[in-house]
Amino acid sequence: MDKFYRFLIGVAFTFLLFSILVKVSHGNERAARADEYTIEGELEPADVLAIQQLKEGDTVNINTIGGETELTIPILKHIITQKLNTICLGSCESAGAVIFSAGKSHVGQQSGPTLVFHAPGVDLLDGSRISTSEASIEYWRSMYRYLRIDKLMSKEQWDMMWSRPEVVIEIDIK
Repeated sequence: MDKFYRFLIGVAFTFLLFSILVKVSHGNERAARADEYTIEGELEPADVLAIQQLKEGDTVNINTIGGETELTIPILKHIITQKLNTICLGSCESAGAVIFSAGKSHVGQQSGPTLVFHAPGVDLLDGSRISTSEASIEYWRSMYRYLRIDKLMSKEQWDMMWSRPEVVIEIDIK
């Protein structure tokens, strides 16, 4: 009887180990290698956790429409403090463009990847956009300057983006 229980425990342990390995290898289909992570679609809490595991010199690949400020700020802080590299895989919109700009080394992987910037605001159900608080706007304006985003566009585009929340600035990376 003792052999039988050891056999069952061995089978259960093997099954458990196999399940964990399958989950780890397929749990984050976005991650290609341990030294890089890919953000695709809208930012998710899992993106923050995965990026916070990256170390100096690792790479964040980006092809995103952006996402919430609450997710963007911890990603920015980690990319800046860990000196991560960023690669635009196609389109880096909104928070994705800001995240891309935070990289120590940032390049577009395809010909003509696009960055899309706008001032912070709140999207309304009718598709329009309104400004957030003046403090929030000042925070993001200084963050954009710190990341040198103001150098990617003309002064007219920069001024228009901050004065009108509905304005979107598209920049093709050469």
